[in-house]
Amino acid sequence: MLRFLDLIAFSEGTSTVKGGDDGYSVLYGGGLFQGYADQPRCRVTFLIGKPVTSTAAGRYRLLESYARGYAILNQFSPLRYSPRRR
Repeated sequence: MLRFLDLIAFSEGTSTVKGGDDGYSVLYGGGLFQGYADQPRCRVTFLIGKPVTSTAAGRYRLLESYARGYAILNQFSPLRYSPRRR
């Protein structure tokens, strides 16, 4: 299972970003955020033919809308979703 998760991170491009804590602190587009207390809730917009906006963040590109649902269901906390718990 860990190899499969590593494959996802590699294909998303998050695991190879310098300073990205193995992909856990990477925003969509390659920016970085600090802390794991919550999903960073940053909206990033790029022009890819037309404007594309995303809230994807972290090693597996978790979207803000999913993070809210997980927070309610699983009591989102850094202890549960940190790189050390992987």
